[in-house]
Amino acid sequence: MFGSKVDSTGKELEGDSSYIKPSVGERVKNNKLTSIEFIRKDDGKESAKFTFTQSNGASLVWVVFAPEDDKQLDRINRNIKHLCTKYVTEDEFHAVQANSFEAFIGGIKTLILNKAVDIPVTMKIVYNKKGYASLPYFPNWIALPDNEDTLSTNPRYDFYEVQEKSSPVGGLSDLDSDDDVF
Repeated sequence: MFGSKVDSTGKELEGDSSYIKPSVGERVKNNKLTSIEFIRKDDGKESAKFTFTQSNGASLVWVVFAPEDDKQLDRINRNIKHLCTKYVTEDEFHAVQANSFEAFIGGIKTLILNKAVDIPVTMKIVYNKKGYASLPYFPNWIALPDNEDTLSTNPRYDFYEVQEKSSPVGGLSDLDSDDDVF
């Protein structure tokens, strides 16, 4: 109902934002995987949304898009295997075989979600090029607390501070300089 005092889940609405920024760092402790959702947009594009909740109440969302080629499929399999093997064995992960992205995400959700909600993990959380908290492109980005020393920084790709976008001095492009480009 418009003008309601509560949202659709029954939680009281607040007039101010209660958004909490996710913690970022090489070893952010006490994260829990709290949901996995398959999404199909009106245009037919498919994705999966993995939500991690941090101990400070912040949420970090990892979106995985359905692969369009074999290279993307390999990257997805590698990253999702990296996630799943924190909660189940490799054999249990490989038992999830699917012919569609939707079926694969459904199988992964069934396999790990009930186990994951009770297991805190340590994660490497970085800023992406757009300045949002994100997971690194390549594993290792998640570890159990007793194995968190496997998380390390790759200075070429892992940024723990928002990167400033460089703009040319005086607003001039490279071609506007006095340098001879030929």
